Amino acid sequence: MRQTSSISFGDLLKQGESLRASLEGGERSAYFKQFDSLFAAIPETEKEVWLEAYMILAAQFLAFMHKNGISFADLEPLDADALLRWDAHSSARQAADYLRAFAGALLQCPDCRDEGGWLESLHVYIEQHLDEDLSLTRLAETVYFNPSYLCRLYKQTTGRALFDYVAEAKLTRAKRYLKESPRLKVHEIARKVGFGSPAHFTRVFKKHSLLTPAQYREAYAR
Repeated sequence: MRQTSSISFGDLLKQGESLRASLEGGERSAYFKQFDSLFAAIPETEKEVWLEAYMILAAQFLAFMHKNGISFADLEPLDADALLRWDAHSSARQAADYLRAFAGALLQCPDCRDEGGWLESLHVYIEQHLDEDLSLTRLAETVYFNPSYLCRLYKQTTGRALFDYVAEAKLTRAKRYLKESPRLKVHEIARKVGFGSPAHFTRVFKKHSLLTPAQYREAYAR
């Protein structure tokens, strides 16, 4: 019998059931929030609890794969043989990281993803963080995809490149500032929509609009 822990076996089962429901529902964001919360609550000194949590989730993954016809080959380059081998991981944290990557691979299988939910989440994130890091790595993290997979999936789903959308979102916001905020200077607008320099902003703006930001503002001020 294991010693008293920060989390009971009953709680582990309840949280495991909640994770299973999110996995089966393709609820990527909810799944990883629950996953991170679960493992953050278990001290690394409590190896037995980590092992119990690990085996609960590993069993769920196998059941999910069987139900959805997913083979280990579909999950390459993951080391699938390590799923039921706790000793394949050098630490409890590495074991949890492996489970997280495994869940991510399952949730990005085309037959298992939530239809469109990831796309809406991605667009909302871009719109709300135009002046922040919108690198491929960061965008992929927000929807729990591999970066290269996100590029392919976005193109397949929308018919356009992801960074074409990012550029359009930046320019659409910039045009709104130019028309509605006359007190904002061009360099301030460039910063607000995430361009590294006013010169770069002007080049990109003119390429897409055939006018410089100043000319665009003047045209709409008439």
